[in-house]
Amino acid sequence: MATVWGIILVLVFAHFVVSISRFQTHKCGEPTKYLDKQLDSKYLNKVEFNDQEKVAYRCVRGYSQSDGSRISFCKKGHWTALNMKCQKRKCNALGDIENGHYSRDGQSFGDKAIAVCNPGYVLRGEKVRMCQENGWNGTDPICEGQFSKVLLSRGVDLKTCPTPKMGKRGSVEEPKSVYVPGESVSVTCNEGFNGSGVFMCNTSAKWFPHEPKCQMIRCSAPAVANGRIRGSRVLYKSTVVVSCSEGFDLIGPPQVTCGPDGQWQGLPECRPKRISATGKCGPAPSHPTVELRSSALTEYPSGVRIRYGCSLGYRQAGGSSSIHCQAGQWTPLRILCERKRCGSAGEILNGRFEYTGVSFGDSAKAICQEGYELIGPQTLTCRDKGWDGRIPVCDRMMFYEILDYSIA
Repeated sequence: MATVWGIILVLVFAHFVVSISRFQTHKCGEPTKYLDKQLDSKYLNKVEFNDQEKVAYRCVRGYSQSDGSRISFCKKGHWTALNMKCQKRKCNALGDIENGHYSRDGQSFGDKAIAVCNPGYVLRGEKVRMCQENGWNGTDPICEGQFSKVLLSRGVDLKTCPTPKMGKRGSVEEPKSVYVPGESVSVTCNEGFNGSGVFMCNTSAKWFPHEPKCQMIRCSAPAVANGRIRGSRVLYKSTVVVSCSEGFDLIGPPQVTCGPDGQWQGLPECRPKRISATGKCGPAPSHPTVELRSSALTEYPSGVRIRYGCSLGYRQAGGSSSIHCQAGQWTPLRILCERKRCGSAGEILNGRFEYTGVSFGDSAKAICQEGYELIGPQTLTCRDKGWDGRIPVCDRMMFYEILDYSIA
């Protein structure tokens, strides 16, 4: 009898050990590490995760997500592979340097651009600029010539530039009453304003590359796919509150702030809730650059496939245009939409265009040479079908207008 009880105890103990062992193998240790990705901060101090628990990653500084999902799940003791892709952030084109140019090795995060002046000109300002997370650091330098001093020594009367008036928005370093062509001024804007830099008085008695101004920092209207924004102020340090539409969960902080770079700091995401009991999926995911081409419902059956297309002003540059409902969750939306390009707005005889860019939503401002007046629209906008409006004309002013201008 003792032998029988001994066998029973051994079997019970073995079952207990196997059960614990099986339970333990379903747990996961620290999530996988990646060179260009890092865990969201709330997961950093956790060393053990239960089966089916998930973690979220984000791209490291200087990189942005270009494709895939940022979620990895613990399944049977192992982390699922992360298909999230991160690519280096790119900086916009640098401004022109009058009487000089930039020599650069690229325009992605970490690349640098070196300012080089033409022979006979001296560099004033920053020689090296780096492409950082929020764009090129510093401001455009100037290439200063000595021609104005030579002309003044010969008694030539030159047009001059007045000292910029910054008011309470900024200050001018060592201000003078007037500046002759070739002289420069350094402007520093106060907190909450941008526009600091070095500006040069050119031969047309105008500041280059533009009139020094300190403008209040503003963020563009925030947008979160499948979310709602409460609050309308978009000035520096203003905050708005984000909430998600029905059927979506908020991933990230609900309150975001307009930062010093004119960007919202850490906008959250709204991800579809998982309807695990039925295997159905909630509302279709949305994104500012894509449009749903299938019927919009509040609930979709498992296995259904829906299609997307790029929004007005955008074109498909890759990825898949469809997703499907799988086990109560939508597969990742991987369609890549990029802004349509308009290219050059054309040439203006005796004038030029100043561009904010050449893609959908950008603008081109027409500027005439001295002695010419603009006839036609001053600003063209890049639309879905190209630049709107006709190219303006720079027409020569009448003689008496030129005379009055030179006297003034």
